[in-house]
Amino acid sequence: MSYGGFRVPNDSGGMAFQVKPDGSIKIGDTSDDIAQITGTLSVNGPAVFNEASLDADFRVESNHNAHMLYIDAGSNRIGIGNNSPQCVIDITDPYDAISGHEKDAIIRLKSKKEVGIKLIADSGNNNTSGEDNNPFVDFYQDGQSDASGRDQRNASIAMEGNAGSTFTNSLDNVFFMDAHVPNSLNTSRPLQLANDSINGGHAARITLEGTNGYVGIHTATPSTELQIIGTTKSDHYATEVGTQDLGTGTSSTLSIDAGIMLLDADSISGVDMGGFEVHTLSIPNGSTSGQRLALIAQSTTNSTTIMPAGSINGSYGSLNDTNGTTALEFVWISTGAISAWYQVS
Repeated sequence: MSYGGFRVPNDSGGMAFQVKPDGSIKIGDTSDDIAQITGTLSVNGPAVFNEASLDADFRVESNHNAHMLYIDAGSNRIGIGNNSPQCVIDITDPYDAISGHEKDAIIRLKSKKEVGIKLIADSGNNNTSGEDNNPFVDFYQDGQSDASGRDQRNASIAMEGNAGSTFTNSLDNVFFMDAHVPNSLNTSRPLQLANDSINGGHAARITLEGTNGYVGIHTATPSTELQIIGTTKSDHYATEVGTQDLGTGTSSTLSIDAGIMLLDADSISGVDMGGFEVHTLSIPNGSTSGQRLALIAQSTTNSTTIMPAGSINGSYGSLNDTNGTTALEFVWISTGAISAWYQVS
């Protein structure tokens, strides 16, 4: 037995409502027809919208926002609180258009199990230009826009791809934090790490200042490449070691680019009035108060006494290689009253 459907015509001779023999239901026959339900719509089964894959947007209105949920069919983007999403999911405070009622826009994840955010870039591993596709989180502030790309960002947490792509000396695939505004290059962009402690309170512990890139530990205003306020402790003392050949004369000027200088005295042939080999070593001024300098003299062929000279105060010794190797250590003290090297060992 076959059964026929039925239909309800509209005022223009078209169809307002139709039930087809196969059980499907059609409401309206033009795009401006509206199906209004007053009450609760209960759907006990799958629901499909835009099955025909038309450029037809989907919109859900809330009490205060006409575009509480908006699916842009043409751009394949979802807007929450806005009808012009700039990315796959674009969230705007639904109260933005209501002056005085603005809210914080926060994404909240809660679970009795673990919660997290996964950023998976280049999932097809088909980046022909190398490792350019990488996960990132950008930060914007004070009216900056991301509509035209990432050039107005204030800071990023990201992974590098190819070395040197994002900033000088970056490593391959390194994880980094970067305080940087691409549209305002070489501006002061400090970066700080802070924590809360029992004895020290809540304060910045490490600062990368924005003028020279100096690093401060327990100071927010470092004045040298690395400045530490407080006591340091290490099981091993290590510093850069430099070498310098003192040549054949009776004097030379020391290079203090390294904290430890190994002085080669094999070539010295100068003699004093008594016929003894001597050499005067002039030490330049230090660059930072507290700078330490260790001098080590070694000669396998001569018995040479090396007398330090320059801005040195107090009593100090000489370097004598008669017994192989000897060493002296100095510290540079620079205050309003004095600027000189002092022997500390």
